[in-house]
Amino acid sequence: MRMSAEFAFNIQTLLAASQPQSILVLGHDGEALVSDYVQQKAFLQQPCRVQVLVDNDLLAFLEKVEGFDTGVIINVIQFMDKKIAGQLIAKLRNVHTLQFCLLVLIGAG
Repeated sequence: MRMSAEFAFNIQTLLAASQPQSILVLGHDGEALVSDYVQQKAFLQQPCRVQVLVDNDLLAFLEKVEGFDTGVIINVIQFMDKKIAGQLIAKLRNVHTLQFCLLVLIGAG
């Protein structure tokens, strides 16, 4: 999937503004979007934990992970059952992240 420059800029702006120490990435395409931020934190010798989940059963994986400052969900929700997607978003909002951003490509799937 090719990300628009505007979306990449928005993710980087979110990360720069919130300065998370931990990031949960759901989907194959999200890791590249947070890598610059993680490298900057490493250069400054500031910790930043990143967990990437790409499995089909994301709800089960969420049961095994701790909370995160920020979540980045990219190109995942539109491929899920509507009820499961709603549960995933609710768990992220209520339990696993302080804030998150969600990218759903129009016309994907």
